[in-house]
Amino acid sequence: MKTILLQLIVGSILIGSNLYSQVGAIPEQELYNLSLFFINYQETDSPRTKTTGINLKYISKGEVRRIGARVGSLTREFSYTGQRNFSFVEEVINEEGVVTHVPIVGADLGAKGRKVVLLIRDPSGRLVSRIFDISASKFSENSVRCINLARKQIRAKIGSRIRDLSPMSARDFEVSGDTRKFLVPLILATAGQGDKAVIIEKSRISMKQGERSLVFLYHDPRDLNKVRYKRVTLSDELAFEDETDDEVQETEVNDDAARQAEKEAGL
Repeated sequence: MKTILLQLIVGSILIGSNLYSQVGAIPEQELYNLSLFFINYQETDSPRTKTTGINLKYISKGEVRRIGARVGSLTREFSYTGQRNFSFVEEVINEEGVVTHVPIVGADLGAKGRKVVLLIRDPSGRLVSRIFDISASKFSENSVRCINLARKQIRAKIGSRIRDLSPMSARDFEVSGDTRKFLVPLILATAGQGDKAVIIEKSRISMKQGERSLVFLYHDPRDLNKVRYKRVTLSDELAFEDETDDEVQETEVNDDAARQAEKEAGL
């Protein structure tokens, strides 16, 4: 059941997402500010470990750069100069010692601007991606954007507005307040067994005048029947500057799981 559900998740993302190569004729170069949101559905071989991040390389202005992403978190904003058919790459060295960079996953960024790159690792280890435009011209101030990455329909109430989000869709909610900081009702729910609503979140969120927030909804990697959410407040758009990250830790010991495994083994 878990594998089937994940195949549906990945299949929906692959529609409209293609792999591109940065080899060959170079079209017009564009400027992009990108952020990466990473979800990992690949199970580890041992209950003692869990994946906490991923290290990725990309080519900007002909130079290899690196961005490190943590599971369920939005990365810092990083800049990219290149063609709209963007790819993350891996380094391959042949027998002669010649280094080449092979695309491992990519997508069409569209027109230049500010984008979120959704990246999902499926159970087989394959990476798939999708792009969401968060440029100021596409995403107004004093608003919350819900991005439904789950395979279930989500009903969201943010502020005074109620909207339904179909799988792999995004909707904006305008919010307002009389003070510099104000509270906004937030209710997220999905249909459960027998079409009974399952509450994901019911609370209030703090907003500032002129602020923009993203709410990502996605399947819990540990229980795909559940939907989790992550809220991120966008920073002001940064000045364009190419940078590279230090590596992040991709796996770490899960102490609780390790202790439980030892207990079951009688150690």
